[in-house]
Amino acid sequence: MEGQGRVAMASMSELPHSGARFCPDVGPRRTPGETVAEGFLGLELAPGGLWARPLKAAAYWHWLRDSQPPHPLDLEDLFAWLRRFVGLPDGMVDGPRVFAMGFTQGAECALREVPIPEEVLDPVPDNLQAHAASMAASIGSVSGPDPLHRLRGWATLWLPTDTATPPSTCWRLGMAMGHAATATHPLVCGMLSTDLEGARAEQRFASRILLQRPVELPQPLWPSFIRSTYGPGMEGHAILASVTEGLRQAHAGQWTLREFLLDGLTRGRVFARGQPQDAARMAEELGPGSIDRLCTFFSQNSGAIHTQASSGTLLNAMRHWILQTHGGLFAPNDPSAEHLALRHAYDFLWWRGFLEESANPGPEPVPR
Repeated sequence: MEGQGRVAMASMSELPHSGARFCPDVGPRRTPGETVAEGFLGLELAPGGLWARPLKAAAYWHWLRDSQPPHPLDLEDLFAWLRRFVGLPDGMVDGPRVFAMGFTQGAECALREVPIPEEVLDPVPDNLQAHAASMAASIGSVSGPDPLHRLRGWATLWLPTDTATPPSTCWRLGMAMGHAATATHPLVCGMLSTDLEGARAEQRFASRILLQRPVELPQPLWPSFIRSTYGPGMEGHAILASVTEGLRQAHAGQWTLREFLLDGLTRGRVFARGQPQDAARMAEELGPGSIDRLCTFFSQNSGAIHTQASSGTLLNAMRHWILQTHGGLFAPNDPSAEHLALRHAYDFLWWRGFLEESANPGPEPVPR
């Protein structure tokens, strides 16, 4: 394949291997509510993980499609969105956890010399600020292995446990203390930042979103998360544009999850055909080495790439690939992993569309 067809893909180079983990199959029986939920999603979700929990998956997709906060981004809107993003349901009071999230966000801002918003401490009661200041000298006890876990344990010792203290208050207090702690306890903050580098993508994004807030985010929060999972090159920019527009249309048209994912297939084709210069730049950035493996993989698992495979074939192939290569995302009680599962699902279909169009270019496909 020559020209725009010679495109390598870093994010899809992780092919199935003999050590792949599989999730257990889920029986075909469905409750009436689960049947309604699968209709809302437009997908048969079994087996495993997100795909085996229709009611939760439907609620998640409804939130993701319809609940992107407006711009400019208010702190309370950001906090409410992040709570759902990291898997804290409405009404759940977990002061140490949200305090630790705020602390790491504040520390990340200070380490990069980014000021936190001036209004952070406004809603925090004076007596709680004074109590926190009296405890600040003991932050050094957090130093050691697994500093984020130790930070939560340290906060548990002195944060109020009554429900009269809103979680957002603990979050705001954590931001202010984390920002100040880089001057008084730089080792702790440095260890937290290092620990964050090894965390999952959605956890890194949640802890670093304030770094982007001083300037208005150019796209909604979930597309911003998707962009954060790619490197600095053209691949991430292309998929960001596709996800941003696809999510906007999904909200406007009340699409099912199936429609949104299959729109990624179309947008991959549109990029390959309609932006040849950007496609060529992506080829340069990624290098041609993995294109043969990628074409072989798609041909073997979803049909020859010079033809347009059916949507059913592609959705089944996509699900099988995710369960093979990303089985760790489907651990019990891990709702935030669903973001990564959908990220990989969209990525898979976008690249299939891109390769189809590169192998057999025709009239430019038009997103609906």
